[in-house]
Amino acid sequence: MNIFDQFIKLSCSIEIIVPSTIDVDKPIDNAEYVNKTMDFLIEKFGGATAQNPAIGGWQSSQGFKIKEGITSVISYMNETDYEDKKLDCVKFIHFLKLELKQEAMFAKFNGVAYLI
Repeated sequence: MNIFDQFIKLSCSIEIIVPSTIDVDKPIDNAEYVNKTMDFLIEKFGGATAQNPAIGGWQSSQGFKIKEGITSVISYMNETDYEDKKLDCVKFIHFLKLELKQEAMFAKFNGVAYLI
């Protein structure tokens, strides 16, 4: 018997990066959006972890560089929950993108990065 057979296996993950800017480059306190993201992931998968501080950088479509504080919010789940709920997560990320007026949102689905 494998020692891990007695544990709950959470082999999938979804990570959403919450920016600290609105409308591309205007600084905001992102706590409200971090909390919304955590609440969403907790409701979908039973738990979430927010990691902060971190700094992200990218080049806007207008050609200027943006460096900002970011918060990574990650949740782990089993394969069935991942497959059943990943589309809900994409829709939630689109909601954040519109709310924060971002050109794109960064997320990882099972370790694969996407600009949404």
